[in-house]
Amino acid sequence: MTVTVNPNPTADAGNDQAVCAGGSVGIGGTPTASGGTPPYTYSWTPATGLDDPTAANPTASPGATTTYTVEITDDNGCIDTDEVTVTVTPNPDCTITPD
Repeated sequence: MTVTVNPNPTADAGNDQAVCAGGSVGIGGTPTASGGTPPYTYSWTPATGLDDPTAANPTASPGATTTYTVEITDDNGCIDTDEVTVTVTPNPDCTITPD
């Protein structure tokens, strides 16, 4: 009997990010998946605020601070996960008054 041990993939959701309310930011590592056996599939959760939850590097536009988890699956069905937090900061108040 021959047993083949496949290398595990590694997920990288990237560094935590900050965005102003109403803004957007790209998330995911460079690369988001490595190791294992390509091709990879990506599943980001929650999908709320993402332009494409199946992309390696989606654009996040959350309404509130959100922690996103990416699950990558390689061609052998091996899985790894990682997470990134996108902190939403409020926009500054600005008042313009006449001289």
